[in-house]
Amino acid sequence: MHFISTRLSRSQSPLPLQLDSNTVIQPRNVWRYLGFRLDPKLTFRAHTAYFAERAVTTVNAMLMLGNSNRGLSPMQRRTLYISCILPLLTYGAQT
Repeated sequence: MHFISTRLSRSQSPLPLQLDSNTVIQPRNVWRYLGFRLDPKLTFRAHTAYFAERAVTTVNAMLMLGNSNRGLSPMQRRTLYISCILPLLTYGAQT
């Protein structure tokens, strides 16, 4: 990963690293370290976007588990939300 200097404009992309004639390494836009995702400016935007998307996907999957007529009761849905979705949303909040 290349860390972007403030002197570089956003239009400039980081240069690839060429090891030999056949191997070229492209820098990534997101760096994953100990479960956290960081962008080149070391902000948590990539991290929050990733885990927010995972939480929305999990909520959409919970909709398949029933409706008001049959399926999970509201108390069971609440328990499922607390145990499955809140940890996704709050992962890395202390950092």
